Amino acid sequence: MQQYEKTINTQDDLINLVKAAAEDEEQLLERVRLLSENEIIDMNQRSLISTRRESIFVRLLKMNSPEWIFILIGCLTCLLGGLHGPLFSILFAKIINEFNDCKYTDIHRRV
Repeated sequence: MQQYEKTINTQDDLINLVKAAAEDEEQLLERVRLLSENEIIDMNQRSLISTRRESIFVRLLKMNSPEWIFILIGCLTCLLGGLHGPLFSILFAKIINEFNDCKYTDIHRRV
């Protein structure tokens, strides 16, 4: 009788081990599936973020479409204001260079 109970217990233990191994394998497969889904979701979110970053300037221009004329005029005046200094220095250098090329006798004859 005891021997019969031992074999039943051994068989039950084997069945429990097989069930536990199957459950572990199912959990492992579920974990791998969830991880791969999360990676896919992360990749999709990253691609959405990159497209959002690329289109934010376009979205800003669309929101400011009534003011485009003012924005364009402002940009052009800033460009002209920024060019004022370098152009003045080039012109001033050419004027000084013209006076430098003349000799004293040439200047005296012209006057």
